[in-house]
Amino acid sequence: MALPQPALRAAIEQVRDHTPTRADRVPARQRGTEASLRQRLDSLRAENQRLREENASLKSELALADGQQRHVESR
Repeated sequence: MALPQPALRAAIEQVRDHTPTRADRVPARQRGTEASLRQRLDSLRAENQRLREENASLKSELALADGQQRHVESR
């Protein structure tokens, strides 16, 4: 894929070529511990499951409402 703008291409290649240095890393005291990261992952998975269940429930309610609306309109 050829990019017509040389400046844009140069910027993309510069980002691609950049390798993280020690200065780019998060300081150790600001990094999450394995336990805290695992706890966060578990809580996010639980929230994801709750949202999936809520989504399924809302889809069912919507299907019922749609069916009722069609029934009313067909009369």
